[in-house]
Amino acid sequence: MSFVVRNGGPSTDPPRFSHRSPRKNRVGTAIAFVFTVFAFIVVACSGDSGNSQVDELGQTGEQGQRICNMDEGCEPPPRDPCGHDGEACCRINNSCQTGLLCFQGTCTQCGVAGGPCCAGNSCEANTACQNGVCNRTCGAQGLPCCASGSQCDGGLACSGGSCQLCGRSGQVCCPGSSCTQGGTQCIGGTCSVCGGNGQACCPTGNACGLNMACQSGTCRPICGTAFGTCCSSPIESQKCPFAGFGYACDATFNQCRPCGNTGQPCCAGSQCSFTFNVCKPNQFGPGSTCQHCGSNGDPCCSGNSCSSGTTCSSGTCRTCGSRGQPCCNGTSCITGTCQSGTCQ
Repeated sequence: MSFVVRNGGPSTDPPRFSHRSPRKNRVGTAIAFVFTVFAFIVVACSGDSGNSQVDELGQTGEQGQRICNMDEGCEPPPRDPCGHDGEACCRINNSCQTGLLCFQGTCTQCGVAGGPCCAGNSCEANTACQNGVCNRTCGAQGLPCCASGSQCDGGLACSGGSCQLCGRSGQVCCPGSSCTQGGTQCIGGTCSVCGGNGQACCPTGNACGLNMACQSGTCRPICGTAFGTCCSSPIESQKCPFAGFGYACDATFNQCRPCGNTGQPCCAGSQCSFTFNVCKPNQFGPGSTCQHCGSNGDPCCSGNSCSSGTTCSSGTCRTCGSRGQPCCNGTSCITGTCQSGTCQ
């Protein structure tokens, strides 16, 4: 054994060699590389980032997290939002779940009305494959009535071999002879307004409205027509409901007669046709009549007005302004002075 003198003294360190064999260096490097790659593969396959731990069930998870066990009732993973019924077709080959076809970008069942035809151009009942689409052949508006089951869709009725709108005035009756519009009933297969003056008698309920009767299938008035008997009603406007404008009940004759002119019954609402007419109680019988107003001796017009030279006194127009006469407008006189409403 040889010794090396360092810093003036002997050394007990073993001798060092300044060179190694090149062959041995290459072998060591290769072994180290293989070991490193093997360790990397093990870590990658185990999914462990260095922070894993094993829980009490022997399952490995992230540090501080426990892997969900499906038997413990945890939430399933979210469903892929494509390929199911009514969802968009998946991007890969426009694919859909089993039993569905990609139609216009959406996964749908085949064979149904409005959907794609199934294999062999087949479609469900009452539809036919046309240009790859199952189209209705019956039951819809304007189409022929179906041969079985519900012949037409809701709101339609089979008439003349085709499905038509039903239930409203002028339309065919819905199944069961029913009508959907108020005031209409099924008459002869058509929904018709009934019960009014000149209309068909209603087949159910009250055949005709108030003050009318069914005559030969038509509702006719029994009172209240022009020059007919007045209807019995406490409301003046309902005593002659079928006579039209310009007629009112003349109480003297209990008859619907023209109204509004001088000497005629007052129209509904105590109205008269002329400016110098006013509705007043009939002086010669029951009820009220339109009477001339405004002149001397006439009733005062509306607003207690009278013609020039007269004034309204106790509801009657009287000459005014001279001595011994009422003061005009209650204050003025032609001769003398107005004292206590009389010209002195």
